[in-house]
Amino acid sequence: MRLFIFLVLIVSATNAQSATTDEINKIPHFEVAASTMDVAVVIGIEKYRDVGPAAYAASDAVLFSKYLLKMGYAQRNIRLLINERATNSDLEMAIETWLPNQAVPGGKVVVYYSGHGAPDPATGEAYLVPHNGDPAYLAKTAYPIKRLHEKLADLTNSKVALLMDACFSGSGGRSVIAPGARPLVTLISPVLQRGDNVTIMTASEDSQISTSSPERGHGLFTYHLIKALRAGKGSVSDIYDYLRTKVQDDARRLNVSQTPTLSKAAESFMIADIKGVVFEKPKKPKVSPEALKELAATKRLLAEQKKEMDAERKRLAAESKNKDKALKAERKRMEKELADKATRDKKRLQREKREQEAELKRKKRAQEAEIRRKKRELRKLKKKKKSYRSPPPP
Repeated sequence: MRLFIFLVLIVSATNAQSATTDEINKIPHFEVAASTMDVAVVIGIEKYRDVGPAAYAASDAVLFSKYLLKMGYAQRNIRLLINERATNSDLEMAIETWLPNQAVPGGKVVVYYSGHGAPDPATGEAYLVPHNGDPAYLAKTAYPIKRLHEKLADLTNSKVALLMDACFSGSGGRSVIAPGARPLVTLISPVLQRGDNVTIMTASEDSQISTSSPERGHGLFTYHLIKALRAGKGSVSDIYDYLRTKVQDDARRLNVSQTPTLSKAAESFMIADIKGVVFEKPKKPKVSPEALKELAATKRLLAEQKKEMDAERKRLAAESKNKDKALKAERKRMEKELADKATRDKKRLQREKREQEAELKRKKRAQEAEIRRKKRELRKLKKKKKSYRSPPPP
């Protein structure tokens, strides 16, 4: 009987989690204006190479990216980094290269991170822990929060929001620390380092942990962030007002203290200007036969144009290949010509050197012969002088 009751409780809990998760996984239709100016970097790291997992972090990020798509963000403007695709170099490339190239003046930038954070016990610096991060070597393997804020602050012509479902206390939850180190460190608050154009919302205060809920199937912060969007809250301030007490209440049920924080830029930040939320899929409008015929004709025209473009692309590729081949042949010919010239010049210089050396030897021999001749003459003069007798006096 007890076993039966236990199984019933497990099934009930599983069904409750499934119902809760399915609710937010059914993304509604948002009445928003699509924008090609807004960009986002979404990072979710649940599986780590050298540390324990951050429960539900990957599914948090995937779901948030899907909501961004529904709220008008273009697919090409969302950079999604998940698990093994979120190494330290991946984070650097996305934040320091891709993001500045995509951000446009007047546009919005959203950076979302779900995963482990870590404090450096020696310096108090906070770090995002990538897939290949090691808490014992944070400076070499992790991404500094200070550096993240500097890069976001450099986007001076864009409004920026940083959303972090992580913590940096080193006390557990979505935070890790080097083996043997104590979690109680003097942390340099990540929020205090933000730029003037950056709005930051974090899952917990500096000394708290950010936790996830098996019942919800997500991090508490991300779950209520999604719920706020579903409630039509588009600005970060409205989202924060919506989720703050809800996260606190859910965390308290898990015997955890967790209070989200918000540090606002001078101007308010709208993730999306949500005019309305429709939870039923809009009905497809009826299409007249004439419109269908016109659509079919347009498809045929586009197919023909595509065919022509493919042929032109192949022609250009072949032309480029031939040009490359000709350039390689010309380069090879010039290299051979230069090599031959260098060989000829080398032989000429060697020949001139031999001729100069021979001339020097000839001159030296001539000089030595001249010296010997003069010495012979000198000896003859000396002999004559000795054999000469002066006449007797008169």
